[in-house]
Amino acid sequence: MNELIKLQQGLRNSNAMVYKMQQNKLACSFIKGGIVIDSLLIEDKILISALTKKGVNGILEGRSFETLKNTYDMFSLHVKSQRLFQQLKNPAVVELNPVPVYKEVYRENAVA
Repeated sequence: MNELIKLQQGLRNSNAMVYKMQQNKLACSFIKGGIVIDSLLIEDKILISALTKKGVNGILEGRSFETLKNTYDMFSLHVKSQRLFQQLKNPAVVELNPVPVYKEVYRENAVA
């Protein structure tokens, strides 16, 4: 989630983004006026996959950059839903904590 927030902040303050894979991580640099103003290292594979589909040859600029910037809410929802799907697909990762049942409360209500 922290990566999504940093990505949104970088998109807001820049005009273009360049990215490059570095040891199973995606290094993103946000550019404004020809100067790199912020950098981000993304480790989440789902977010990496979604971002690399948006740009061409490691560059996200022009219409595609503005589209991502203006529809960022839908983009982040897509990434979050893909994460949830992966967690549900692998039940070993998901830990369901059932609501504890208190028998004393039921007994008190039954007596009253």
